[in-house]
Amino acid sequence: MGDSLDATVNSRADLIVSDPHGDTKFGNIMEMGDLHVNFGGENGVKLQYQEEEKFVADESKGWYFTCWKQGDPRKVPIVTFHDLGLNGYTCFRTFFNHPDMQAVTKHFSIYHLTAPGQEEGAPNWREGTPYPTMEDMADMVESFRLATGFVHFIGIGVGAGANILARYAIKHPQHVDALCLVNCTSRVASWGEWTAQKWNNMQLKWRGMTNSSLDYLMWNYFNKLQENRPDLVNFYRQHFAKNVNPVNLALFIDSFINRSDLNIYREGDPVRRQTIPNITCRVLQIAASDSPYYEETIQLNGRLYPEGSEWLKIQDADGFVLDEEPAKVAQAVLLQLQGVGYAVNERRPSFDQQKSQY
Repeated sequence: MGDSLDATVNSRADLIVSDPHGDTKFGNIMEMGDLHVNFGGENGVKLQYQEEEKFVADESKGWYFTCWKQGDPRKVPIVTFHDLGLNGYTCFRTFFNHPDMQAVTKHFSIYHLTAPGQEEGAPNWREGTPYPTMEDMADMVESFRLATGFVHFIGIGVGAGANILARYAIKHPQHVDALCLVNCTSRVASWGEWTAQKWNNMQLKWRGMTNSSLDYLMWNYFNKLQENRPDLVNFYRQHFAKNVNPVNLALFIDSFINRSDLNIYREGDPVRRQTIPNITCRVLQIAASDSPYYEETIQLNGRLYPEGSEWLKIQDADGFVLDEEPAKVAQAVLLQLQGVGYAVNERRPSFDQQKSQY
């Protein structure tokens, strides 16, 4: 187990590698351009992505998802949805390949959805074709579920993706076992948010990914982290500059800042409660203390029923909390899965490492 296997691949679809000793191991070294991965370490997990697939949700409108699959397709499905400026792969790669998430990647089938036009290498959105709203994308998730054939799933969403999955759970409660919502909003955009994003969108549409657009995206995700984690900051700055279609990103941002309110609230009357929309599955909210949407998570928490929801604050974390504190988030997710009846009780390598220090 001490041996290591280094690999360089030109496509994420090629990234299914076994070492000559019969074990598959994963490190955590990735760079832009060709994907460089170091396989090694006893507590590593298997990084297994299948071919990226395109799913057409509405052919008449040209609406589609791209999807990266991870894990055994025979297992219980988890559906993820990413935040602005990212895609299903870049948003969740580090988190799902963290050693503490090995129990999840071994026992679940994971579908990483990417919003229309947000995949790497996407052409400009076809002129004259409307871009889907947040509500439209929630409906597209249902079309995806029907096409894949599973009856219910667990949802994990970040930022804009969390808002989309929350909308889905309100409309289709019978198909969602549990939700993990990271930095999720439930209200319409504030005037300040709308104005700032609208200005940024003008830059993206007419001038491309300018330095000011990059600075705004970096502030949005790394509000207070830029001095503490230069490696993470530089990685994502390169990603935004090189791999994101600015025109398509502007369209996704437009949908997000023009989002409607979720229109949910706590109802005290048990009879009326049966007819009032809300999220009825188990909800784990994760709030990064330094995220611009921290207060929004508190607002959403006050609209959910306390017996079915948890709110977890992660101190000194920004918009990329899955990358900044993967072990803490993994612990919360594993506990949530256990709470809804899934036996994911394997030991966490980071916990063993912490114990060994005492």
